[in-house]
Amino acid sequence: MAIAAPQPMTELTPILRNIRIKNVTATSPKNAGYIVGLPESLVENVVLENVWISAPIGLTIRNAARQRAVRTGKCPGRKIRAK
Repeated sequence: MAIAAPQPMTELTPILRNIRIKNVTATSPKNAGYIVGLPESLVENVVLENVWISAPIGLTIRNAARQRAVRTGKCPGRKIRAK
């Protein structure tokens, strides 16, 4: 996968921060999901609390800063990964 170069910040650039995902149990036939920011606007301060995901491919977090997992889990053989 090619890494995108950061673009200039403008008034249209989204800013995502202080996100809390809490008390979630999920099953997916494909992947646990994606939390992806932009190279020029990282997703900041993401907290996963009491999150349990069953999927063949783990959760991917990319272009993010200060993410944290509290009382989270996965089914055996699954991974939550941050890039």
